[in-house]
Amino acid sequence: MDSATLLEILSQPETWEKTLMRAAQEQWELPPAGQTRRPLLFVGCGTSFYLAQSAAASYTRLSGHPGHAVPSSEVFLFAPNSIAASEKPLAVTISRSGTTTETVWAAKFMREQLHLPVIALSCYGDGALARESDWRMIIPEAQENSVVMTRSFTSQLLGLFLASAAAVKARGLIEALAKIPDRGAHLLNPAASTMRGIADDSSLDHFIFLGHGIFYGAANEAMLKMKEMSLSFSEAYHTMEYRHGPMSIAGTNSLITIFISDAGREHETRLLGDMKKLGARTLVLCGNADDKIRAHADHLIEVGDGLPEEARLLLAMPMIQLLAYHRAVAKKLNPDAPRHLSQVVTL
Repeated sequence: MDSATLLEILSQPETWEKTLMRAAQEQWELPPAGQTRRPLLFVGCGTSFYLAQSAAASYTRLSGHPGHAVPSSEVFLFAPNSIAASEKPLAVTISRSGTTTETVWAAKFMREQLHLPVIALSCYGDGALARESDWRMIIPEAQENSVVMTRSFTSQLLGLFLASAAAVKARGLIEALAKIPDRGAHLLNPAASTMRGIADDSSLDHFIFLGHGIFYGAANEAMLKMKEMSLSFSEAYHTMEYRHGPMSIAGTNSLITIFISDAGREHETRLLGDMKKLGARTLVLCGNADDKIRAHADHLIEVGDGLPEEARLLLAMPMIQLLAYHRAVAKKLNPDAPRHLSQVVTL
């Protein structure tokens, strides 16, 4: 029987196409049309929190207003510290199922105790989260049978990127995001071969993911996918932070994956070379590689020249999901039934 997880990873270009159509038809904007532009608080658990980190960084850059990402539990347990702003933010609550207990609690707390407006982002429109919200962004096409989030992560993040871009009329970004279904379809097959080759290398047992800006959330999500599917020792850091202690355990058994950013490219390339000197092996995800990157990359995925970071992030994530999937298979684990996990966390 085909793996549900693998089928959902490979279905992402098609799901992105449907998400693009839905966002255009429903005219998603962040903040919603008629609302003043203000700080946004992106709230979620696990993968949805890492999704929030990338969405918040993109929103801040696009709008010029602060975007912050907070784990759902921080909202109702530590509200004075987690929600500190001179202007009351608008909250974007994220849950694939729409029933994640902590996120539902957070939405309810923000509406009833803090009197904040709430948007629900989910794959299901009939859950408790939708009932605790003022506006809803629902992507039923991204629903999943698998336990781990794959296409729901990228499709919901695509929705937030589109909504943020629409609010500030960033047509260039919207046009670039419209290209990713075709680009992703062309990338998946050759990338799958590369990822399987890395995953089958049993000498690797330490996986590090590094990213700056919007790629920090992607690095965290990559780390989580490796843990969830393949039970592998994985870590994530802001790229330049890796020098400040964590690199002490890098060695020949380590694979260091770097998401190349625009602002950090020169520094990230230099760090890439430094990690090679430590004996680590490297995987680079970027728009296009120059000679310096090629010289230090053991494995290289180029997603497309001239694409903005938001599009590159979305195109890169299925590659990391494939790495985690094939690593699980290589270890004779079932990615569809990860240890100790269920599709929805309810308390």
